[in-house]
Amino acid sequence: MIKEINTPLVTPVMRWLIRRVLIQGAVQRAFHAVRLRVEGDLTLLGTRADPPVILIFSNHVSWWDAYLWDIFNTRLLRVEPIVMAEQRTVRNYGFFRHLGLFSVDRLNPRAAVEAIRHAVKRATAAQRAGVFIFPQGEFRPFEQRPLGFFGGAGRIVADIVAAKGACVLLPLAMRLEFLGHQKPEAWLRCAAPISITPDHPVAANAKGLNALMEAALTEEMDGLAADLFARDDTRYPVLLRGTPDIQEWWDGVRRSAARIFGARSTGG
Repeated sequence: MIKEINTPLVTPVMRWLIRRVLIQGAVQRAFHAVRLRVEGDLTLLGTRADPPVILIFSNHVSWWDAYLWDIFNTRLLRVEPIVMAEQRTVRNYGFFRHLGLFSVDRLNPRAAVEAIRHAVKRATAAQRAGVFIFPQGEFRPFEQRPLGFFGGAGRIVADIVAAKGACVLLPLAMRLEFLGHQKPEAWLRCAAPISITPDHPVAANAKGLNALMEAALTEEMDGLAADLFARDDTRYPVLLRGTPDIQEWWDGVRRSAARIFGARSTGG
């Protein structure tokens, strides 16, 4: 397993550089906008003296998904990221280890168990931890049903509840769509927090937790698809605005020209 990097002097600087220069810049150049609909008030999660571990889980439709996770986290959630990623990704892009990435080999049972234990250990030790996982384990079409979660997702939650006394689940559905602009938009829909405590019926049942999580994310994805079909962006405020594309740039030039030459003709 390739572990994350967290050194007091280097990591804060690397996080700022990676997020500001690489992630935010790339997302703004590639997308017209990133939009987010949230059910409930996520800010309440940080008001407790002993905030619970939060587990954010999403569908995996594109290369951009982890970047969108980071935008979601830095602009809204603000948790210490604990991110499970494929071993090849962590090996090839080691600088992302400063953002909490560590590797998991889901095809190796022993390595997968080690990664789960590592995630739980980090989550229970951190003051305000957020575990980010793609339970599907690989890219899947948005429309695919059932989602097909790997079993480790429920195991992580059960172990966190056993060690910490609670775990809050956040199903986050994501989809990329072209909506009348040169560049696509990223639409994110986050469910209301689901609190899992020891008295929950499936708190110690990894399979039951897996089923609960898959059903919750499926519901969010279906809702997101319906919102996109209706082109209903009223409940999806812009989380991050992209840089102007050629269409927007040219429209700006035309408006400026109209104001300048219109004013001249009126003054003449």
